[in-house]
Amino acid sequence: MLHELWEDPCAPADARYAVCPAGPEGDALRAGLSHQARRRVTVHAVNQLEAMLQMYDHLRSAPAC
Repeated sequence: MLHELWEDPCAPADARYAVCPAGPEGDALRAGLSHQARRRVTVHAVNQLEAMLQMYDHLRSAPAC
């Protein structure tokens, strides 16, 4: 199953990142994001936990500003 990592700069610091299923299953979460939110990465994972672990790996490996 595909999952997406979204970053919303308008959200509070503890809610800046969101993980949701790609496609219609994630529509409700994406609808709650600001217009400035951007998808950071899409990964294939068998469940939400595996997707979150992959997302944390992605965030750790991203270059700092």
